[in-house]
Amino acid sequence: EHWGKWTGWERSTRVPMIIVPPRSMRDSFAKGGEVCEQPVGLIDLYPTLTDLCGVEAPEGLDGISLRSLLRSPLVDTGRKLLTQFDEGNVSIRSKRWRYIKYADGSEELYDLEKDPQEWVNLAGKKAFGERLEAFRSFEY
Repeated sequence: EHWGKWTGWERSTRVPMIIVPPRSMRDSFAKGGEVCEQPVGLIDLYPTLTDLCGVEAPEGLDGISLRSLLRSPLVDTGRKLLTQFDEGNVSIRSKRWRYIKYADGSEELYDLEKDPQEWVNLAGKKAFGERLEAFRSFEY
């Protein structure tokens, strides 16, 4: 029930991404209608388009080409993506987990497989200490 994307929760940071390769390339990609559950970002669109068009992308892009996921959408990439909302507030998303760190130092951790609505903050539970450390050490 937010009118803008000013939170780090799933419902505010997620947008649908649909890529349909040109007919001339479709045989080299997965069949249409397959769903990829790996985290990807809009920042990946430019590197993907340059790759598919055979154009060399500039050095230093933050995104990556999604060509490999277009071929094999079920492959687990282990990738984590960052979303920043306002100064000092970040959200990091992996396939299963979402970690949010606020500018005031408070944290949230959600298991999106068991808690897709992000109701139960696991950040304060000892059992998730290693998981929290993995997200805290994510470089951004």
